[in-house]
This record gives sequence, C-alpha cells and structure tokens, in this order.
Amino acid sequence: PVEAMKGYAFKVEEAWIDLSSIDNPAGLVGNLPKNYQSADLNSTDKKVQALWRGFWLKEMRVKIPHYIGNVNSEQDRHTQVSARNIIIDKTGFTAAFLVEGLIKWESPNNKPKHIDGVRFSLDSLWVNVLQNSLTNAGMSGKLGIPFAERHDYLKYRGVLDHKTKATNFRFSVSVTDSLRIPMFFAQAKLDKNSSIEFQVGTHSYVAFDLSATIGIRQDSFKLDIPGIRLEHIKYHSTKGFDNKNFRFGLASPQKWFANFPLSFDNFKMTAGNAPVVSWEMTLALQGSLPKKKGGKKSGAWGLSGTVGMAIHAQLGKGKGLWDQIKGVKVKEVRLNKIALDAEVASVKIKGSVEFYKENNLDGFRGELSVTLPANIKASLEGEFGTYKKPGTKKFDTADWYSYWRIAGTVTLGEAGVPVFAGLNLYGIGGGVYHHMKRTAALPALVPTKGQSKGKEPKSAYKPDYNTNFGLMFAVLMGSPSGGKAYNFEARLEASFTKAGGMNYFGITGDAKVMCSGLTDPSPKVGGWVKIEYHKASEEFVQGRLYITVNAGVIQGNAKIPDPPKEYTGDKSHAFIWAEFYADVSRKKDFWYFNMGTPQNRGSLAVSFAPNKKAEVKDKKKKQQNNKNSNSNSGLLKIEIKFTAYLMIGHKVPSVLPPPDAAFMRIWAMAGGGKNDFSGGKVSEFVKGKKRPQLPPGQGFAFGASFSLDLSANPVPFYFDMGLVFGFDINVTRNEQRRCYIPSRGEISPGVDYWYALGQMYAGAYADFGLKVELWFINGKFSIFKGAAAMVLRGGFPNPNWAEGRGRLSFAILGGLFKGSCAFDVAVGEKCDPTTPLHQLLDQMDFVQDLKPADKSKEVDVFTACTATFAVPINHVMEIPQQDSTIRRIVPVISTWTLKDKNGKLVPAEPIYFTNDNLAATLNPKVVLAGNTRFTTYIEVKARELYGAGQWKYVKKNGKDWYQSKTSTFTTGKAPDVIPDRNVLFTWPLANQRYFLKEETEEGKWGYIVLDKGMTYLFKDRAKYDYLVRFTRLDGSGHTLDVTLFPTEYDRVLKFNVARLQNGKFYSLQVIEVDKALKQKLQQQAQQQAQQQQQQ
Repeated sequence: PVEAMKGYAFKVEEAWIDLSSIDNPAGLVGNLPKNYQSADLNSTDKKVQALWRGFWLKEMRVKIPHYIGNVNSEQDRHTQVSARNIIIDKTGFTAAFLVEGLIKWESPNNKPKHIDGVRFSLDSLWVNVLQNSLTNAGMSGKLGIPFAERHDYLKYRGVLDHKTKATNFRFSVSVTDSLRIPMFFAQAKLDKNSSIEFQVGTHSYVAFDLSATIGIRQDSFKLDIPGIRLEHIKYHSTKGFDNKNFRFGLASPQKWFANFPLSFDNFKMTAGNAPVVSWEMTLALQGSLPKKKGGKKSGAWGLSGTVGMAIHAQLGKGKGLWDQIKGVKVKEVRLNKIALDAEVASVKIKGSVEFYKENNLDGFRGELSVTLPANIKASLEGEFGTYKKPGTKKFDTADWYSYWRIAGTVTLGEAGVPVFAGLNLYGIGGGVYHHMKRTAALPALVPTKGQSKGKEPKSAYKPDYNTNFGLMFAVLMGSPSGGKAYNFEARLEASFTKAGGMNYFGITGDAKVMCSGLTDPSPKVGGWVKIEYHKASEEFVQGRLYITVNAGVIQGNAKIPDPPKEYTGDKSHAFIWAEFYADVSRKKDFWYFNMGTPQNRGSLAVSFAPNKKAEVKDKKKKQQNNKNSNSNSGLLKIEIKFTAYLMIGHKVPSVLPPPDAAFMRIWAMAGGGKNDFSGGKVSEFVKGKKRPQLPPGQGFAFGASFSLDLSANPVPFYFDMGLVFGFDINVTRNEQRRCYIPSRGEISPGVDYWYALGQMYAGAYADFGLKVELWFINGKFSIFKGAAAMVLRGGFPNPNWAEGRGRLSFAILGGLFKGSCAFDVAVGEKCDPTTPLHQLLDQMDFVQDLKPADKSKEVDVFTACTATFAVPINHVMEIPQQDSTIRRIVPVISTWTLKDKNGKLVPAEPIYFTNDNLAATLNPKVVLAGNTRFTTYIEVKARELYGAGQWKYVKKNGKDWYQSKTSTFTTGKAPDVIPDRNVLFTWPLANQRYFLKEETEEGKWGYIVLDKGMTYLFKDRAKYDYLVRFTRLDGSGHTLDVTLFPTEYDRVLKFNVARLQNGKFYSLQVIEVDKALKQKLQQQAQQQAQQQQQQ
C-alpha cells in the first residue's frame, strides 16, 4: 500500500466534524462563501451559531505523480488538485475546487494537445459549488495560432455558463506583444480588439477574428516591402477563411525599389478543405523619371508595374493537428500576373502576362499594346498552355495536348492610310489558334464609344482538342477624314478539324453612314450583317442582317428582336431586320428566311413637322395679326409611313394578321350607326373572336402597307386628312390546320395541305373646320368630317371563299347633319380555322373509372366489370365554335371486352347502362376462372352530326379518334360446387309437391338455370361423366342417376325426369363421376356376379 502511493502528496488543513451544540470550529464563520444561507451561521447570536452541525474542511491539496500527468520529468510541474471550504450540512454541499497544470503546453514525446488542430494548454480549472448549486466554474491557459512560432501563444481565461438545457464555455483572450510568422520572416502585432473563441464538446471548433500590423523585410534582397495593416482576418476551423470584411493597407512609411515607390494593391487569404492556407498579394511599382529635351525639362517618363503572386502554405496539419512544432511550411509559390504600364517620349507601352493552373489546365496568357503619336496603336495577344488529365501517359490525345493562340491588331488613327481615291484603311488585324475553340464573338478593331476595348476577354477561348487549326482576319476601312461619310469593318474567322474539314466559318460586317467618326455609336444609317457556318453537333448555316435609319425626318420604326451581344448598334430604329437559318446536314428539312414579321414589320417613316421655334414665331405673328386673320400662312405637318415583311420557308404563320394599326384607327372612325350590322367592334370585324393557336407552317407570307397623315392650320381654318392601304398574302402548308364548315364538317383545307389566304384593305378620313383662338372662345369647330374603310379577304382552294366589309360615316356642321352605313359581302363557304375536334376531345377523360381496379388481386370470380363516364354515353353533346356555330357529337362505346391471360374472350351479356348513361356494366355470362389474370378493355369513340342527319366518326390522323382505358386484375379461388347465389331457377322447384313430369319440356326435361355459367366445372368431359343423382328420401337408399346436359355457356343444366316414380320424395345432386373408376367398378361387379353364378 505504501509503494502504491509513491509520488502522491497530501496536505489537509483543519478538517472538522461538528456534532455538538456548544461551539463551532474556529474560523468557520469567517470563511463562509459569499451568499451562503444558513439560519444558524448567519445569526449574530453566537449561541444560535453554536447550534450548527456538519462537516467543514478548510483546505486540502493533492499532488499527482508526474508519470500520471503529461510531463516529461519530475522537475516539471506536477498536476495539483486543491479544495477549499468544503461544507456538508443540512443545507447541502458547498466547496471550491481548483486543478492546476491539468494539460500542459509542453507534452511528452512532442504530442501536444489540440482542439480540431489548434494547440492549447489547460493551466488551471476551477469549480465552485454553493449548497448543491453550481455557482462558478472556469479555466485558463495558453492557445496557439496555426501560423505562429512554436513557443508563441495567446493567453485565455474562460468561465462556465451552466444552464438547464445547455452548458457553454465563454472565453476571453489576452494578446501578447508580437507573434513571429516563420513563413514570411514577419513580425505581427495583434490589436486588442482581436477575438478568439473555441468550443469543446460534441461539436468542437476554433474561430478567430484578428486585426494586426505585419512588418515584412527580406535582407537578402534589395527589396524593402512596406508594412501591411490587416483588419478582420476571420477564420473558422470548419468553414475556412472569411474575406467578406477583410481590409488591408499600408502601415509603414513608403518603401522603395530602385528609387520607385512600392506598395500592395491586393492581399487575400483563402483556405480549402486541405490543411493549406493561400496568401494572394499584388505588389505595385509606380513612379516617374524626368526627361530632358534641349537641356530643359519636358514632361516625364511614367512607369508602373504590378506583380501578383500566390503563396500556398502547409499548416502541418497531421492526424488532426496543425502542428506548431513543425511550423508553417511553404508548399508552393506561384506567380499569378506581371503587368507593366509605361510612357516614354509620347509612346505608351502596356502589357501583362498572367499565369494559371486550374482544372487540368496549366499555361499563361499575355497581351502587349503600343500607342504611337497620331493615335496609332498596335496590340498583340497570346496564350499558351497544356491540358492534361491526371494519370494520362500518351501525349497528343484528347486527355493530354497542348494549345495556343496568337492575335494582333493595328489601328491607324483618324487619318488612316489611303488605299485609293475615296477609301482609307484605318485598321487591320488577324490571328491563329491551335486546339482552341472560340466561345465569344470577335471583338471590333475600334469599339464604339461606351463599349469595352477591342481585345479578347479571358473567356473568349477555351481548349478544344477537336479544333486543329483556326484563323481570324479583320479590316476597317472608310472615307477619308476619319470615316465620317462612311466606314465599315469586316471580320472573318474559320476553324478546321484534325481531319482537315471545316468546322466553322463566319463573316461579320458593320457599316456606318453619315456619322461623327469611327467610334460613333449612333450613325444616321447603320448596317450589320453576320453569316455563319457551323459543323459541330449540328451542321447549319445562319445569318442576320440589320439596317437602321435615324436621320431626323427619316427614321426606321421597327425593333430588332433578340440581337446578339456583339451587336452594339441602334435597336429601336430598324428599317430592315432579317434572319435566316438552314439545316444543311440533310438529317432534317428545316430552313427559313424572315425579313420582318407581321407583328414586327420593317418600317420607314418620313415626318415633316414644324419645330418649336417656328411654332413660337407663328404664335407671335398670329398675335400681331389678330385683327387681320385672313392670312393663309399656316403650319403643315406630314407623316408618311411604309411597312413590309417577307417570310419564306418554315416558321411561317398559317393565319392572316390583323390589318395595319392605321387602318384600324380609320375603321373605328368609320364605324357606328344602327345600320352597322357587322357589330361595330373592330376586333370582331378584323380579327374575329379568339382563334386557335396554330403551329407555324411552311411556305411564304408577304405583306405591306402605306399610310399618309396630313394636317395644316391656315388661319382661321384647319384640316386633317389621312389615307392608308395595304395587303397581306399567305400561302402555307400546315398539316395541323383545320377548318369547320357546317355543311361538310371539319376538313383540312387546301390541296395536299397547301392553302392560300389574302386580304386587301384601304381607308381614308378627312376633317375640315375652323380653329378659333380668342380670349373668350378657343377650340376647333368642324364643318365636315368623314371616314370610309373597306377590307376584302378570301382563301382558296378547297374551300374557295371571299368576303368584304365596308363602313362609311360623315358629319356636317358639327353633327347637324350626319349619317353612316355598313355592308357585308360574302361568296362561298368560309374556311374558319378551328381547333381540331380530336384535340378538344383529348382534353376530356371520358372514362372516369374502370373496375375491377387495375392490378387488384383476389377479385371475386362472380364479379362484373363496371365503368363510369364524365358525360352521358349515347347522348348528344354540343361544342360551341369561334364563329358561334355549334358542333354536335355523340360519344359511344365502340369496344368493351374481357379476356383471360391467353387472350381468350370471355362471353358477356349486352352492355347495361344506368338511367343517366353515366355508368355501364359488362356482365360475363360465365363465372371467371379462379386464380387467373384477366384484362378488361373499354374504348370510346365519338360521332359527329354533318349536314342533314349524317353521323360520322371523328377522325384523328385519318383514323377514327378514340379514348381507351385498360384494367388488369387477378381472381381469387373459384368454388368447386354450385353455390346457391348463382342459381336463378330450377325445375322442379325446390321443395315442390305434386310435380307433374308431363308439364316439362318434351314431357321429360328438368333443368337448373345459373346466373353465370360455371364452365370450369364441366370442362373435362372426356374424363368425367356429369350426372344428376336422385335419391329417394324414404330410407330405402334407392338412387337414380341420369346424364346432365350443360347448354348455353353451361348456364342451363338439363336432365331427364321421366324415370322418376310418382308419389316419392327425392333429393337432387349434380355429381362428377370418373369414367375410368366407374368402368373398373363395373368390371369388378360383373366378375363378382359371374363368380356367384358359378358357385
């Protein structure tokens, strides 16, 4: 026992057990903890205090041997446990415990303790208990930083916050003066507002938010890097670094390199899943050197440069620990980017080289531009790299190959170089690439104002092994003096596959006429065209053409729909916009050419209107000549508008568009009296009611319109007039186009689905009167106002039809005399587009339910099939059409079958309907076989009424439309006897007396009638005899067997009753007798009879 306690040390100071009521231990009352509640000890009367009874230990200390703790030798500090003021009495347990040196900073075998990789020590731990309640607990120790030296640490002190549902540790950290970061030979001084927190428990983590000043100096190089001020370096051991609120700046006087100022432009820290931390920074070098010309200072030589680098450090995290003993090791130093910007003797040089290594790509890209006097610029761009998947061993394959590209441009300023009279060269460019693919459009040589510079973005190319070679060329030309009269740029690109075939070919052109120069974004007349050939996943040719006009009185009015990103011109003043597409792979027949659409036509407007200054002068003149108002001078306003569209190929609409908006306005002005039997509604007149949406067809569509509006104010008169006329032609093939004609029903119009539609329209209006502007009266007073409009529409062939409608209205002297009229003319049967009837029927579920339910099991063999319907079957259903006509159809059950697993049809009774025809029953004539899979199938068709009483089935794709439902189910076990519920009638009747045999069929046949035939009971007639056995009930045991004859699907079982004796009671049984066994018994009986005779 003594040897077992070697190394332990105990010290107890004053331990008492007080069971008396005379006195208390000395010093007990004076050492009571704060807030200790006791009726005896808290009393001021010593006699009352003496009544206290209990146990009190003033202080106890225990030292634990060094071989139990995590220390290296006996000289190291032992772990010590102490307790003070341990009180045990009727109020509970009270004590203050302290543990020192529990987890030491230095550990045996260099295995320090850590929390999720961060080193720490636990120097002291204390717990205070007051009368069975935890009042205070805490700890203190040291905390390491992952990137600090081994012996550097922060001191922490924490307390325990104990609650009912959770126990949390709250820590405060004290910062030392400096931390050395061996990775950069740096000294860091942390601010007092830095914070560190960690949690120990089920979810352990370490997090910190540090602000510091770091001074970096490298004596081996003549490079003095400025100090850096870092704020809010946030890190979480499970989330990594957070740069959201990170800030950096210079924290020391200006540093220099070769007499040039040196600074940081970027500093960022990142951490991934691996124990690697990355520092990304950019060093900026900028300054100027004076230059002399003729012995005098003249300007300066400007120079600036930046170097971006990334340093990846291994934090030594092994087996869960960021080991400060091993320190932070540099894993990789990578140069990200080098940039230079200089100006020497009016020559500007700017360039950069960027290095990258990501996603199996390893390479660099660079650019260099030189600007000479007269704004002459030259630029060169390039990229070189290698793509390699890990583990690939063979070069020049899709998994390992090299790629590169080189491109250059030269722009010659506003003067350009003359090519021949009236044409100058302003820029030229080109390039080549290998194993790369373009992902963005070619940039312009000279971008327009407000656009980015004409250089390749980083994402313009990506490596592509299938592209072997590509080339680019661009040229910019125009009129002399900066291309103000006209200028144009043409760009060409082609790429080829490894097999030598063309993979892509594209031409892009951009033209400007009447502009302020090469960079003018808004020329008076602009043009843009792009034609491309693609042969990658699909082989096709496509192109676009835009012509815009914005020249004051002459303007384009169309909108360019969905222009590509590379188009930077005017999008709101298109005179012509066109696009085409053709699939040339021969896999499918699809092409189209659209120059405008009915909804967005190419448009050109000419407008002559007085400007505001002229209007002001005219008003002054009218005021001066107010007394003499016979002047014929007035303001004249003319607006002329022309619109057109042309669509050829596929994607052509199969219906006529509404007339031009100008005609619709005149039509509304011309409408209106009681005689207007067209309804007076413009939408119904022109568009009709809402028509079905037809998919586009193939063919061509062409339309144009012209409108003129004129107004003048020759004082004191005014007049407004306008006219419009236009047409639309549509010849298309559309297999889904359907028309409804009451006398013929629903048809596919045209010949081989080709059908032509057309319309012509014209309208005019005029308004003449007086315009008065006096101090007591102001307004227009009409003398004559009138409007007329007419439209003619038609289609052919099959059916051939035409219709015309017109309106006219007038008013004289402000409506003192007025009138209006309207007329309609129609020839032939109009083809009104309609939604195919089968599409309307497809939207309905005629068969709502079919039972037995699909996939059901253990179905009764006596079951019947039932179906419920959404509408009454065999009843007329009316479907309104767009033109207010009614189509009448009748849904019918065309097929309803029940088959077994072999496809054999089960005989059934005629279909039975309920009174409302919303449900029906298919009742089998026989009992279904047991444990067998059956399938019931119901099919509904529809018949439509045509003309006078002709009913025809609704068609879909040339065949009868139908809707069906199927259910497959499995029966349960079938009975091997005839159950009473399946017996409908017997003759003789059960329990019948006075049965007269002569009153039966042919005087001899009795029968049993079943509800459903039980064929499976009588199916093996070759092996069995099926008999009816009559047994006399007089005790004699006499029996009579007669043959059973099943008929009518075994539903009627007939038997002979002629041999029954009169006046006898019989019971009847249907039995099955094995023929072989019967024969054997008969032979045995014969043998026995013969033996008896011989005896």
